[in-house]
Amino acid sequence: MGLYCCGFLNGVTADDARVTRAGYFFARHIDDALDGENTDYDGGQALLNQLPLKVSELESSEHKIAPLGRYAMRGLIARQRAGDQPANDMQRLIDSMTLDYERSRSAKLFNNEDQLTKYYGDAMRGTNIMLIGFNSKLREDKDFNANGNGLGRVYSARDLQDDWERQMFNIPRDSLDDMGIDLTDENSMPTYEQLIKSDNFKTWQIDQLSLARQELNQTIEMANSIGKNDAGAIVVKSIATKALGYIPGTEKNLGL
Repeated sequence: MGLYCCGFLNGVTADDARVTRAGYFFARHIDDALDGENTDYDGGQALLNQLPLKVSELESSEHKIAPLGRYAMRGLIARQRAGDQPANDMQRLIDSMTLDYERSRSAKLFNNEDQLTKYYGDAMRGTNIMLIGFNSKLREDKDFNANGNGLGRVYSARDLQDDWERQMFNIPRDSLDDMGIDLTDENSMPTYEQLIKSDNFKTWQIDQLSLARQELNQTIEMANSIGKNDAGAIVVKSIATKALGYIPGTEKNLGL
């Protein structure tokens, strides 16, 4: 519903709204299938078996989902500017959703902070797709990766209990090692309650949320610099502001 409302923002044309919604719907269709919410594919594994999920192959693909992808990508590519990479953005977003699907079943770990922030960047490529759809000037800012990192850090902290109990670990292996946590031994794996009482965890999480504050404030400053007539900047600022608002309650819940 939110993207339909965005179609009424200043400067948004009917074509802007159409292209943005098409990109979102294609990605959401895949995400729902991997989550088991899209019965067209009988769950995520059936989707993975039917489709390699390669954006570069959509034009020639006969798979059931391909028409959605072709429609979405043609609209995005048609408004591509120098520096835009809509196909790469969509592929990175799909890869992050596929990785989440795999992680939910095998408890895969990120080895270090670099791998974790790459995952955050990939998972937030939907924002870049939206900015291309809205023809936003904000996508021209080369420091925009801070937005994905900031959102990722906040959402990971906010959802830590649910993710930990599902064995979806957004704490990299080297940081877990510093905390003295070995996830290869199920018998010694701490509960969520034990984890958040760890001083080493608290130090790591405080640093993560401090970085998130800096990154999201940087995002808001970039959005403000674009002006009030840019729909992409308006939406990005709103999302970043909302994420900042999650931090105090998250800190309280984690006992920081």
